[in-house]
Amino acid sequence: MAIRERLNAPVRQSFAFPFGGSRKKLLVFVGAAFLFLASPSYAATLGTTAGAPDPSSSFTATTGLFSSTSGAVSITSAGTEMMRVNGTGVGIGTTSPGYKLDVQDSSSSVIRAKSTGVNSWARLDLTNPNRSLFITNNAADGVVSVYYDTSNRLQFDTSNQWFNTGSLGIGTTVPDAILSLSGQSAQTIDMVRDTTASTAGNNLTVQAGGAVSGGTNLNGGTLNLTSGISTGTGSSGINFKIYEPGSTGAADNAATTAMTVTGTGNVGIGMTSPGGILSVANSSGAEQFRVSSAANAVNYIAVTGQATGLQPRIYIDGSDTNIAGVLATKGSSSWQIGTGSTGVGTSWAEQVRINHTAGANAFLTLTGGNSASPTISTSAQGLNLTSAAGAVAVTGTLSVSSFAANSSTTVCQNANVLSTCTSARRYKEKIEASPLGLKEVLAMKPVTFDLKDHKDNWERHDFGFIAEDMEAINPLFVTYDEDDEVSGVRYMQLTAVNTKAIQELHGEEVKDVAELQGEISDLKLMIERLIHQK
Repeated sequence: MAIRERLNAPVRQSFAFPFGGSRKKLLVFVGAAFLFLASPSYAATLGTTAGAPDPSSSFTATTGLFSSTSGAVSITSAGTEMMRVNGTGVGIGTTSPGYKLDVQDSSSSVIRAKSTGVNSWARLDLTNPNRSLFITNNAADGVVSVYYDTSNRLQFDTSNQWFNTGSLGIGTTVPDAILSLSGQSAQTIDMVRDTTASTAGNNLTVQAGGAVSGGTNLNGGTLNLTSGISTGTGSSGINFKIYEPGSTGAADNAATTAMTVTGTGNVGIGMTSPGGILSVANSSGAEQFRVSSAANAVNYIAVTGQATGLQPRIYIDGSDTNIAGVLATKGSSSWQIGTGSTGVGTSWAEQVRINHTAGANAFLTLTGGNSASPTISTSAQGLNLTSAAGAVAVTGTLSVSSFAANSSTTVCQNANVLSTCTSARRYKEKIEASPLGLKEVLAMKPVTFDLKDHKDNWERHDFGFIAEDMEAINPLFVTYDEDDEVSGVRYMQLTAVNTKAIQELHGEEVKDVAELQGEISDLKLMIERLIHQK
């Protein structure tokens, strides 16, 4: 059996084998493919094992063709089956190809499409009548591109990977952003841990887009962290987790939530259920909030509002009555505002301002612990309280430990308002003589009484009038609270009623005296007449 072999040709390698008793039937190998060029009236018998192919190469008896099973033809090299063709496809490295071309290997599977020309490229096409996907490489710029139809969708080079157009979905076939993950379960994006011994973890930076280089006064892009879409009354939040230090050793620490932004917009630091716009908690007892600045700069917290007449508030409280209401400066047990060189009357126009958003009142609440009353103390300059409405409201009991020296100004009470007692004519109109006098005085019921819930001293037992009795005489005699309930007696104004009563008594007295004088005069005349008749 004659064999013609061309093994070293750069483009084509071929074997020509005659079969049977005629040379009309040839099997020609071109590369990894083969052709039967023969008359259909002749048949060839192949070997049945890789170690005994028939026909075989003249160089080695274990290299050639064989058929180990019906319907399959295999190529063997040095006794090893390299390729098998059956009714399913062509298998390289496998005796049971499952596809038209099935390449397998226990260590690696390699299919190479290589172009050796200058600035040439290799291409792998996967096409069907409707769509095409092909991968190319360009020797000129070293870029590998993946095309879908005619659009360049994904590119790789030695240092970068990027998308040209479109979106990438991981676990989803309908990505709605440049990168979309499946929403069917919770997902995590992370950096894998460093595997180098005794090496700390590496940083991860997420950065928004910057303005064009060389541009003037251009803003950079805003970095947005957005929680999941909610519906109806549902909401979603954001948790910021950290790994706090643990015990010395190599054990992994546990992740803890350092800050939470709830679906209602509340921010919690050190807590996961903040009750206000900003809630800060620290179980260790260390400082919870600090405002610092660079040297020669003022530190301050500004709380501002947006509605006229509505003041914001700072609420100071605590569950531990031993520490409730305490704001401390370093080295002090109290909150000091405007001390040192920046105190009242030096460089600050105002020491503390508390405002609030529209639609809500603002207030400052001081809560004392252990039944102690909180204190606002000032220096010798005194304390001024003012408001845009011209009034300062005090809810509860107003206690004054001492009053200023005597002056000509008197303080008056009208309901819950304290003011000076103004009597000048310029403050009044519709001035008329008062009819209230002796009649009303005679209806008054002076009483003595003991005050309820009053400390047991000389002030407990007192005298005066009952406001309800005085209201029955005339409502002008009493004061009312914010609920329009009778509260007190206008004792100072009663001097005008008493004056009128005295004036009325004096008028009656004058009248009586005049009448008596007339009667006396008549009696004198009668006496004189009697004397003359004798």
